[in-house]
Amino acid sequence: RHTADVLLAEFEKVINYYRIEKKLVRLITDNAANNIKAFDNILLPGFETYFENDGRNNDDESLQDNDDDSNDHFELVSLDDDIVQCLSENLELLRLPCFAHTLQLVVKD
Repeated sequence: RHTADVLLAEFEKVINYYRIEKKLVRLITDNAANNIKAFDNILLPGFETYFENDGRNNDDESLQDNDDDSNDHFELVSLDDDIVQCLSENLELLRLPCFAHTLQLVVKD
């Protein structure tokens, strides 16, 4: 059976057997529901702390710019907090959809 639990258990068994758990960068799967359920919440090893709230204030107001001329060539753009959170949460997820498979599905429609 190809349930999410079975896929995840087999995945963990294989990466542990070959001792590659700290070498993985991404896992590419198709968009089948069982793959999404099995792998979508797995974070890259070593990046878990980026998703923990440490209580520090990290907003723009807490940052100080010592060089007033350093931003002359840049335009500051304010992003919605939800967009920033979504981007930062999804950057370090292990599973990515297969781009070729996704493109094939789009072309067929």
